[in-house]
Amino acid sequence: MAIVLVNSDFRDGIKDILPLVPPVAVIALVTGVESAKIGFNPLQSSIISALVYSPSVLLTAFKLLELETPTTILLITSLFVGVRFLILSVSISPYLKKMKTYWRWILAYFLWTPVFALSIARYDSKKDTNRKEYYLGTAIPIWITTELSIIFGSAFGARLPEYLQLDFVVPLAFIALVRRLVKDRPSKLVVLTAGIISVLGYSLPLRMGLIVAVFGSMIVGVAVKWEEEKVVTS
Repeated sequence: MAIVLVNSDFRDGIKDILPLVPPVAVIALVTGVESAKIGFNPLQSSIISALVYSPSVLLTAFKLLELETPTTILLITSLFVGVRFLILSVSISPYLKKMKTYWRWILAYFLWTPVFALSIARYDSKKDTNRKEYYLGTAIPIWITTELSIIFGSAFGARLPEYLQLDFVVPLAFIALVRRLVKDRPSKLVVLTAGIISVLGYSLPLRMGLIVAVFGSMIVGVAVKWEEEKVVTS
């Protein structure tokens, strides 16, 4: 690990991920607050977060639990929100195929959208990148930020003043995160599709608008990516 810490690619990963730390911290903080609302203490929240390393999935699940959403809808919604990890894994696996199996498992645990986006961009732009070190450089700060923020939110969320309007801050944090990551045509179309469907489906019963938005944006993303690859190979 000492070798990893002094590696220039590892340092580059840390430098590249730092601008994304604040919005991630806000999302994780509110996730911790929501976990406390449904009865989890800081230790339980940290364990759940470590096992299900995705603040967006946890935040969705906690919110639906708070609203007493039927279990079936909660599970389906959480599954759809988390399905993107399958897509991210398939997309990044060719870049990591030369690594030992246990390293691929370790890196898979740390896979999150910011880590994926930065790593793919780096691997494509700088072919001689030490992929493992750069990946860890982006992943470790995000993981530490997420865990500490969830613990803090769970422990002190009830004491935070209401005027902070945390429910309003979360969408802003997601917008800030997306704004830094969305750069190419497929990702822009995915975000646009998800936003339009979410607005149109807001009044659907049982929060089904979210499920429809996730499913619809996934279809658009896959279709656009397939179209681009078809053009390149033709």
